[in-house]
Order: sequence, then structure tokens, then C-alpha cells
Amino acid sequence: MVVKWMINTDIQKYIQERMRVNTWWTTHEIEKCLYVSCGTCGRWIREGKLKALKTSKNGHYRIEPDEVIRFLKERGVLEEDFK
Repeated sequence: MVVKWMINTDIQKYIQERMRVNTWWTTHEIEKCLYVSCGTCGRWIREGKLKALKTSKNGHYRIEPDEVIRFLKERGVLEEDFK
């Protein structure tokens, strides 16, 4: 679980800038934003907590921007009125 106090204004700004590009996110980008270890995002995907598109047989995933926002709001990382 992500602790809200870990997310500072720099991370919120990064998320806002990243959303302006409106491209799909990698698991590494989400892990970096949330300060979680490598592989955590893949586990969330396998557990059904985060919806993603599998791009290869090697386990690479991409996550839609709207899904990233939903996921972060659900965990209290972003305010409900974020967008």
C-alpha cells in the first residue's frame, strides 16, 4: 500500500506533466512514482489491481493514462478532483 505522505509536490507535478503527453505508462514509471520496488507493479497487474496491456511474452506491460489516474486515486495518492 502506498502511504500518501510519500508523494510530494515534485511527484504530483511529474504525474501532471506525464498525463499531458497522454501516452501509455510503463510499469517502471509507475514504480518510480510510487517509490515501490521493481516488480511490484507487475504483481499488482497479476493480482488484478491494475489493468494493463501485455506487450510481449517476456512480461512487459503498458498501462493507459486513465487507468493510472484511477489506480492512484483509489490508493489516495491523487485527490479525487485530479485531472
